[in-house]
Amino acid sequence: MIRQQKFLSFQKLLFLGVFLELLIFVFFITTKEDWGTIFRYAARYSGRLSFVVYLYCFWLFVSSYKKNNIHLSVKSVAMIFAVLHLIHFIFLALTVYL
Repeated sequence: MIRQQKFLSFQKLLFLGVFLELLIFVFFITTKEDWGTIFRYAARYSGRLSFVVYLYCFWLFVSSYKKNNIHLSVKSVAMIFAVLHLIHFIFLALTVYL
């Protein structure tokens, strides 16, 4: 009998990533006092979250490349990384602006 693996859908993973970014932002709004500091810390930890997603994407690509079967999940995780990295860029831009 073939075991079926259950993966979260692209929409759920994207929602989870954006939710984590929002959680980072809300945490620093409640703990820091001025907007410059809020966006600086949000950018710092947002970048770390993006880096973790990037490493996971790279690992998926390498493991599927070894098997000669580049999977659709690599494309999905790369898209999630792109969205999270865009949010990180917005935090950085607001830090420089403020």
